[in-house]
Amino acid sequence: MRCGGPDITGIITATATPSTTCTRRATRGSGTRTSAAPQWDKTDYEAVPDLSAYPELVFLNKYEHIPTVLLIALCAWIDGWTGLVVGFCWSTVATWHGTFMINSLAHVHGNQRYVTGDDSRNNWWLALITLGEGWHNNHHAYQRSTRQGFRWYEIDITYYVLKAMSWGRLVWDLGAPPPEVVRNERPVGKAVLEKVARQLAETFNVEQLVADARRAQGAAQQQFADMRHQAEDRLAEMKHHAEDRLAEMKHQAEDRLSEARHHAEERVAHVRAQVQQAMAGVSWPHFPTRDEMRAKAAAMLPASPSLDAIAARAHELLAERVAQRLAVVR
Repeated sequence: MRCGGPDITGIITATATPSTTCTRRATRGSGTRTSAAPQWDKTDYEAVPDLSAYPELVFLNKYEHIPTVLLIALCAWIDGWTGLVVGFCWSTVATWHGTFMINSLAHVHGNQRYVTGDDSRNNWWLALITLGEGWHNNHHAYQRSTRQGFRWYEIDITYYVLKAMSWGRLVWDLGAPPPEVVRNERPVGKAVLEKVARQLAETFNVEQLVADARRAQGAAQQQFADMRHQAEDRLAEMKHHAEDRLAEMKHQAEDRLSEARHHAEERVAHVRAQVQQAMAGVSWPHFPTRDEMRAKAAAMLPASPSLDAIAARAHELLAERVAQRLAVVR
């Protein structure tokens, strides 16, 4: 399936993705490169078979400066130096900055509707000046969608233009977000869940939890050591007393021996009760519960059907990190 179209005022370009759904992510601006990194100078057509399937897109990719040169000539022909400076230079710089702001301001200012594992946000005024790109959190939530304004009130001029072009069969197969995605009812994927759970676990002070655990461990070990010595002394005393009693009672009836055994069992039960009481008195450190994790996730993240799963995984990750630190620091 094919999805393509002409450049709209140097800003809108529709290309094909490997999923064969129409998108406008691949090409922007006047067609010039903004990165001088040599690894991007040659296109790997095997990685983008949809691109190599259409000669006109391969031609534009190979001779990317032709549209730029033609636009420069057109601006100069229309209004001379003024047309060149304002029509080309100013507009190109404005387009660049509008594009750059999506990966900067749209990760700082705005609101998040979806859990995406990053700080992408929807920003209405960036959407206006970039013709729809400001609905950045929507885009991160479902990148196969051509339409970035998922709701009717989210203005997406680029999508409107592409939709109009589809009526003339200039482009087709425009991708749209499924209803469950728009309603935020789809659970996040495993990769996003793992990433967000790690971010949530990292908000807790692992070093403080480890220090508290080690202090409690040391106090408990000292108490148990003292109790063990006391128990050993009492058991030795009981053993000696039982041996003396047994020596005296060899000639006595079996009921006296049973009485001595019962007395010894009572003393052992008494020692066990003291151990349990001492354990109950140990001040164990507080470790965040799953409910506390869930509450913090709800405060940090947008509403999502995956919050319980994120909190549960974050609880596991935090426990693993504390256990690893306790195993290392001895």
